[in-house]
Amino acid sequence: MALCLYLGEGPDVLVYSLDFGGHLRMIKRVQ
Repeated sequence: MALCLYLGEGPDVLVYSLDFGGHLRMIKRVQ
């Protein structure tokens, strides 16, 4: 199970996924 992080506030929120290898990658940008 990957860890999902929601960073940012308001209309500009970034969604990150932390995979098993510990690599942080942006999976989508919510506008």
